[in-house]
Amino acid sequence: MAAGRFRQDLFYRLNVVVVHLPPLREHKQDIPLLIEHFLDRAHTSGLPAFRFGEELLATLLAYDWPGNVRELQHCLDRMAALHSEGALQMADLPSALQYQRASCGLRSLSGA
Repeated sequence: MAAGRFRQDLFYRLNVVVVHLPPLREHKQDIPLLIEHFLDRAHTSGLPAFRFGEELLATLLAYDWPGNVRELQHCLDRMAALHSEGALQMADLPSALQYQRASCGLRSLSGA
């Protein structure tokens, strides 16, 4: 508004109720439920059902999800579309999560 790129009257029309949504990294306990929801939705749309291993779930829980729920959804949609037969493998993860997992492993080995 101050720069003149957004109309002040429109801002006040839209700013009726302010809803604070914390980032996904602040409520990781919701990740398993979100995973179940997105996988059910993918299966309903015709993609084959698959299983999630503990290691894969731990990796998803350790990630900070800077893109929040939408990033998680896109990650799961990608994995559902491109996964190998049966259970998901660590190789089915998007590269950003694989790199994060590898860097966490290196930090734990170095004692940092």
